[in-house]
This record gives sequence, structure tokens and C-alpha cells, in this order.
Amino acid sequence: MSFGLDPCEWLQFSVESYADYLEDRLSLRKAVACCVFVNHLPEHLVAKYGSSDPGKLHGFASVEAYRGYLLTAEPALTVIRDLCDYAKHGPTLGRKSVTVTKTEQSAALELDAWAGMTGFYNHRRVKKLIVTHKDGSEGWLENYLRKTLEFWKGEFSAMAL
Repeated sequence: MSFGLDPCEWLQFSVESYADYLEDRLSLRKAVACCVFVNHLPEHLVAKYGSSDPGKLHGFASVEAYRGYLLTAEPALTVIRDLCDYAKHGPTLGRKSVTVTKTEQSAALELDAWAGMTGFYNHRRVKKLIVTHKDGSEGWLENYLRKTLEFWKGEFSAMAL
């Protein structure tokens, strides 16, 4: 490892990167950075535990096998992988498992956070990055990132890292 980072430090970078992204939800730079950190956690985990303690990786010793498990354990990781690969390789990907077709800014109505406390329900229009899938479904990028980070925190906790 050229930077000498262990998986826990890589997870911390992912968490910090997500916090940065939430401060500016339209920043493609921050979105890509967060996707890269989250998407590369499997490589760091396999590098550290693949040969010494594959039990921490549900018995998988290779990146490909571990990633296969992860993509079924947390489907949001598939979305993040697609976005990360698009950022790295350009507008076309050859993987058959690609589900994402585009990401764009879109306006959405969001319930005001104070509504539950005050009893006055108010909506506000916000712009966010929306991910569109081949089947036409859509989701907010921040939700995919949140799900993946919650998943990773649970995995790290189970591994006792």
C-alpha cells in the first residue's frame, strides 16, 4: 500500500468524504471522491485479510469473490461501483451488471426538518444528484452513499475492526 492506509482509515476517509458531499450535494467532485472511497474498501480489506483471515470477509479471499458477495449483501454498492467506474473509465462500461444509465441534477420536494417538531408541515424545493437506472427507476445519490456507509460500518463492527 503506497499510502500505508489500513481499512479503518479508508472507512474514515469515506465517512469524511460523505460529510463533505452533504455540504454541497451538487458537487460532482465531492460525489466522485465519495464514490471512489466507498467503492475501494473491498480492495483494502482483501489486501489486509484475504490471505491472513478470510473469515473476516465471509470466507472470501479474492477481491472478485468478495465483491460478488458484497453486491448481493448491499445492492447500493452496485450503484456506487457503477458510478465510480463511469468516473474512471468514461461514458460506456462493458460489465453486464451495470444498472446506472445517468446521473443528473434534479429538483425534488423535501419535507422541512422542523415540520415534525412544530406541527407545521412545509416542503421546500431542493436540487440533488439523481441516479437513473436502466429500468427507469431513480434514486438520490446521497441515499445510495448513506446505505453503503451504514453497511460498511456494520461490516467493520462485525469484523471487530
